[in-house]
Amino acid sequence: DDYQIDPKLSIWLNDKKNLDQYVSPEFLPKRYAQFRNGEDFFNSIEKIPVPCVVKVSASSSGEGIRICLTGADFKKAKKDFKKRAGTLFVEEYIFYDYNFGFQFGIPFNKKKMSHIIGYNHQVTATDGEFLGGFIFKGEKNKKIKKIKKMITNEILPKIQKMGWYGIGGLDVLLTAHGKFYIIDSNFRTTGMTAYIFLTKNKLITKSMVSFTGTFRGSEQEFIEKILSVNQGKDKILVIVSLSKKGNEYRFNGALLFEKKEELPSLAIQLTEKGVKSEVLEMLKRGL
Repeated sequence: DDYQIDPKLSIWLNDKKNLDQYVSPEFLPKRYAQFRNGEDFFNSIEKIPVPCVVKVSASSSGEGIRICLTGADFKKAKKDFKKRAGTLFVEEYIFYDYNFGFQFGIPFNKKKMSHIIGYNHQVTATDGEFLGGFIFKGEKNKKIKKIKKMITNEILPKIQKMGWYGIGGLDVLLTAHGKFYIIDSNFRTTGMTAYIFLTKNKLITKSMVSFTGTFRGSEQEFIEKILSVNQGKDKILVIVSLSKKGNEYRFNGALLFEKKEELPSLAIQLTEKGVKSEVLEMLKRGL
């Protein structure tokens, strides 16, 4: 009774299997099968179309997702999730051009309208794990308006009526034909929330891509090698979180740029100073 929002509601909303309770079927990938737990999934013999996506219903940041492009991928997903408790399901793989993360705000006052705060282009690993996101300065895309309108007018009012409020997110895939699908829900702040607020409030004025990095060394070496990249007015690195364990620094930051062509050299600049990051390695290869 001490909670303003019933915890059971937040758990229910964050469970992927419940998306169809507040999102119209036309905006969801086709669901091929659903299983009580990993063991049932592992022992199942029904034929599933490939490519497909296997999802642990209650997971986040892509941790419980396997993109299966081949039969071998599907068999591996069965082994990976064999011991997982809770619901798993398999759904259609969407061939997409864009992978967006939309952030929304739902007011406590039900008389006030919910709204879209902003969005980012998701950076994911091959298995679907979330790694970071791009926010492009001044980006204009007519198809984005349609997605915003649908989320604002059709989905958020249903959630607000349930009694949930706060900041959350929806992951959306946009195809080459302009059709879009909602593939995940995050009724919480995410790894991109801080950056969307920073850009929206003009505290970051360039285009940016977020990443998680690690650096081994002393405090003085971290200052001299990493923080020194911002010498002068041309700031290229914003760090929003930083932790230290032993001699290893772990941080989440944004690499700032004017043109995407700058990114490989900026990524090389940081990795040569000792930063290890999956996203930076992808940027070096021309992501």
